Amino acid sequence: MGEQVLTGYRRQLSLDRASVSKFKIARTVLGQLNEHGDGVLGARREVLGRVVEFESVSMLRPEDQLKAQGLQAGIRSVVNVKDSFTPMRQERDSGREERLQTSRRTGGRRHGSRLLIK
Repeated sequence: MGEQVLTGYRRQLSLDRASVSKFKIARTVLGQLNEHGDGVLGARREVLGRVVEFESVSMLRPEDQLKAQGLQAGIRSVVNVKDSFTPMRQERDSGREERLQTSRRTGGRRHGSRLLIK
């Protein structure tokens, strides 16, 4: 998947380096990764990690530096929110699984309006 996209950018870099935007590359690659769903979650997280960890915007053209910092901060914020919800979701799913297992062991017997859990 990625080689086709990157080959085009490599060719463009060799012809006219100034015409290539890291923003466009990241956007294109992430767009294609998103289309492939959770099967490429690791690759998507790797690209996002590199985007938010990139610290030196001084290498960018002066007119692009503030824009890049703003976009990077926005992405970092979304990643942090997603990362903070992941443990909560895992805990919720774990609790749900425990309740289902308990229900299966007790045969789903209920006491009054509540499920009997020992």
